[in-house]
Amino acid sequence: MSDTEPVGAEIGFNWNVEVNPAEAREQLGSTPEPVTSMDDRDVKRADKLLDLKLKKRYANSALIGMGVQLFIADGVFVGYAIGVRWQIPANVMDVWLGATVVQLIGVVVLITRYLFPQNAD
Repeated sequence: MSDTEPVGAEIGFNWNVEVNPAEAREQLGSTPEPVTSMDDRDVKRADKLLDLKLKKRYANSALIGMGVQLFIADGVFVGYAIGVRWQIPANVMDVWLGATVVQLIGVVVLITRYLFPQNAD
């Protein structure tokens, strides 16, 4: 294929197709009615579907982000533990475990409140 040939030319596709509207209507049977407005129910349904897609994307992103953050935090903690030859003071262990639990519960609560609001329709 040369640079001057249109895309599809190698399989014999012709871009210079002229369509007669009367013949097209005849082949299709009838002219479909254009959609000029949506019913209120259709708008609400479309809004709900879009909202569900957004919520799913948000939840998945938060879950992945939380997993990455925990993986990094655990890596730093293990690096620290190796640096002190696993002689970790009890207060460091308490703070690390407490922060991890608080973070997990906090993220779950925030996501749950966003995904399932109290005034749900």
